[in-house]
Amino acid sequence: MAGSLAHRAALWKSLALPASGTVLFWLLMTTLGLPLMNYTRSYVPLTQQVKTVLGPVACVHEHGLTRAQISAFQYHGKIALQSVGAESPCEGLLVNAQAQGTLAQQASIIQWRWQAAVRRPTDAAEVILVYRRLP
Repeated sequence: MAGSLAHRAALWKSLALPASGTVLFWLLMTTLGLPLMNYTRSYVPLTQQVKTVLGPVACVHEHGLTRAQISAFQYHGKIALQSVGAESPCEGLLVNAQAQGTLAQQASIIQWRWQAAVRRPTDAAEVILVYRRLP
């Protein structure tokens, strides 16, 4: 009888060991995956795609962009943005797709050629229309 008490199985091991392994796995995956998730949720992929479509330009007109989009294009894309009503020889035009209906009131669309519609990877509703000035 005394021998059976000395070799009693620890009940806590069956719960604590798998739980600690799960917590360690979750901690490692969030630590290693957080920079990737952060990158995809930011505006960096959107600004890079727009810069690829536009090419090297001195300045770009904008219409209907949100403050977050304007900040992203200026910071991440190093793009000098001006309002579409400003009289300047900018070569590009960025339009928020939701504001496309009011573009004709602000600018003559016949002097612009549509280049591409660029979507933000994590938000399908956020679309930027890219135009280039006709020569």
